Amino acid sequence: MRLLKRACALALVTCAAFPYRFETGTGLFATVSVLDFAFLASSIVVAVSACRRGCLAIGHRGVALALALPPLLAVCSLLWTVDFQLATKAATLYVYALALYVVVVNLLDDAPAQFIAALFGWFGVVMLTGALLLYFRVPGFDLFAATDAPIDVDRIAAAYARFSHPFIGLSNDFAPILAVTLFALGGLGRSRPRRWVKPLAALLTVGLLLTFSRGIMVGLAIVGLAYWTASRSRLRLVAKAAVVGMLVGVAVYAFTSRYAFSVGDRELSGRDIVIDRLSNTGTVDLRAAGYRTTLAVVWERPLLGYGTGVFDPGRSGQLTGTSHSTYLQQLVFYGVPLGLVSSAAWIVLAYVFWNWSPRTADARRFARAVGAALSVILIAAAIETFMEATVPRLLIYLLIGMSTALLNAYDAPSRNGVAA
Repeated sequence: MRLLKRACALALVTCAAFPYRFETGTGLFATVSVLDFAFLASSIVVAVSACRRGCLAIGHRGVALALALPPLLAVCSLLWTVDFQLATKAATLYVYALALYVVVVNLLDDAPAQFIAALFGWFGVVMLTGALLLYFRVPGFDLFAATDAPIDVDRIAAAYARFSHPFIGLSNDFAPILAVTLFALGGLGRSRPRRWVKPLAALLTVGLLLTFSRGIMVGLAIVGLAYWTASRSRLRLVAKAAVVGMLVGVAVYAFTSRYAFSVGDRELSGRDIVIDRLSNTGTVDLRAAGYRTTLAVVWERPLLGYGTGVFDPGRSGQLTGTSHSTYLQQLVFYGVPLGLVSSAAWIVLAYVFWNWSPRTADARRFARAVGAALSVILIAAAIETFMEATVPRLLIYLLIGMSTALLNAYDAPSRNGVAA
């Protein structure tokens, strides 16, 4: 059973890193991915294992409770939603994410730390490979879109302008997954250095920077400044920051001077992309207008909101897509009181990792790395809504499950061969 569970874990992580999607027709769920099939197969294995043992692992009580709160609110919102069909779909996807966390925790509940650490590396490699297939324009790996959907040139151009993944999403959805994986590898590098960790972390760093995600960049800057302020070895950090800054400068220079592509009649260069992300005030004005509209919508139903998955309650077109703020979006879904509770759940999750009570130094370093990653995406969530995108949310729950399993493995000497 152990070998089968590890094989399922490997398949699940592989499919999550490259969630190839295809259409099934019309209906509530018009597309499925290879991740869905891997999840179903893994769920059967976990169910059999749980029946044999008589228990189902939840990884860590604090983590499980924090992750369970958003799905619980999503399900409860079915009682007052203004669009039951949209809310049902969104609530189902929330429950799916929580179930994915439970499945991965149970698949890895007896795995050694070395195996789980290798899964993080494998996840990063497969994920980067998928993004490169998009950039090299390999047939069959274009940015996913429904067959009968009109060609969106702006969306296609955005995929090539900023580092994206054909099935995970555009840069703002892809960046948080890169960030969590990068911080996890950073924690692994600090706890148990491996030859493959630093090269892979360097590639993830370059990919993260090329997303040009403003939210993630702001989060990295704030968390980095806080870490530098609290650190005792500031000179060493300054030296490392200088080296990283030089590498980033070289990468940006190469991007601006060498990169160019065309989509239809549009031609873009790396220089145009960088200048647009640094100096385009139109996007800021557009988002500010969206925030004002969102607050006005919330004010109309401040107590319970409109139900999960309802992004534009009045169907006026003013809130096309999302409000570009995860926290404002929670107010739209659940009203002010429950919306604040939903947002607080993610803050509590970061707090749990920051204040993890480990038995080993390895676990302490890794837990703080995950806490730092969650802090970055919490800051980014103020101006992004990747938490409401299906695949990014699934992958965040998966990575948190893997992190929890690794921390438990670090604290179990019999599983990793180290003394507590």
